Amino acid sequence: MTPVKFAAGCTLLVALHTLSGVAKDVSCDTSGNCSANDDDEASLVALRARGSRQPKLGFDEKVQEIFKQLDTNEDGALQRDEALEAGLQLIRGSAPTSVFGSIPDKNELQALWGDSVHGELNLDEFMQAAELARSSSELDRMLWWKETTTTTATWLSKTLTPQPVAAVVYSIGTGNHSAARLGLQACLSTWASNLPAGALQIIGRDQPAEMIYSATAWDPAPECEDSHAGGACKDAVGLVKGYKSGTGWVVLLGDDNYVFPHRLELALAQFDPQEPRVLGIPGCSAAQCSAGGLCGGGGQVFSRGALELMIRASGVEAFLAEQKKEAEEVGNFGDLANCRVASNRSLHVQELLGLHGWAECNEELAKDSLEALTFHYITPAQMFQVQKSLDSMPSALMETGRLSTSEYVQRYQQAKLKHVNEQQQRRTSLSALHRS
Repeated sequence: MTPVKFAAGCTLLVALHTLSGVAKDVSCDTSGNCSANDDDEASLVALRARGSRQPKLGFDEKVQEIFKQLDTNEDGALQRDEALEAGLQLIRGSAPTSVFGSIPDKNELQALWGDSVHGELNLDEFMQAAELARSSSELDRMLWWKETTTTTATWLSKTLTPQPVAAVVYSIGTGNHSAARLGLQACLSTWASNLPAGALQIIGRDQPAEMIYSATAWDPAPECEDSHAGGACKDAVGLVKGYKSGTGWVVLLGDDNYVFPHRLELALAQFDPQEPRVLGIPGCSAAQCSAGGLCGGGGQVFSRGALELMIRASGVEAFLAEQKKEAEEVGNFGDLANCRVASNRSLHVQELLGLHGWAECNEELAKDSLEALTFHYITPAQMFQVQKSLDSMPSALMETGRLSTSEYVQRYQQAKLKHVNEQQQRRTSLSALHRS
């Protein structure tokens, strides 16, 4: 029996091209415009830009079952026609139609395959191709497994091993409108592109049809409208789903935040996640929350210990009802509602230096990029610019974490005070409008 051979330079990219309809030689610029080239590294970047996708255990069993059904002579390999039929079955059953525009027939799939693959497909190789078709941002992991795995048994054991619980879950609340879609895509193409499995959840009412984020990354929240009030709802859903993941920390964000995950996680490492703790920018609407007020634009951070008190003690439904009631009483500000729920458990908001809740010009972004933990009100173009500047820095510098210079701390505190005052005025005006 002759095992499948991939043409030089194609490896698993051919399988991905075949089963998912994503060209193996595509690159995208900061505006989202894509063009063809022959650089596999550019392909990797383009694939990452399509969104985080994570393993699903049931998918592997499905692949094995299809393989078994089509391996009629039970020799452990699929002939070319059998492999084509298997690929079509997987596409019909698993891949979003939007990947292709329409589901291809066998002739179209064979044309995509071309002469890049010769011989027969064994289970190992077929499962790798199937996983790539389903999980675009898993390309790094799959390529590594292809290079380091010598037996099907070893590969399967790695595939079926549950992923470890992420230390931090980043929860992005978003909507189905153009600005949100562009912002979210920029997040997924920059700071969120290398997050480990299970570290990202996207909370939104309806997943946009043209988006092909995996079901495990996109967490539908049909009860949360794409409105100001819906933002508070997405906060609550994000906290519940993050808590259920088993993570140590949940970070609530928007699609207009840029995050420095490595730096933020180093900052959180100084705390015990089992201790009840709410971290953020304190001060906003402090008169309405005895926990000290909370300005959520730069990110809201909840430890597992805090979520145990807020969610587990009363139950999920009771927590959701409580958070909704608190939101309605304070003009549907999600951060203030979360603050009040925390306050009801005698928790206090603690400042986490480096969370930027205010807008900054490009010069300020460049100046703060070495020390900030998050940015807010940042456009997609600015996200790509910050990412580009970080990518050009020596890795040794990035590994040092935060510099926390006195100049930065002073600049941060001044900007934070101004932000809190502006937010207080804004919220007072909006609350008055809401009451009227």
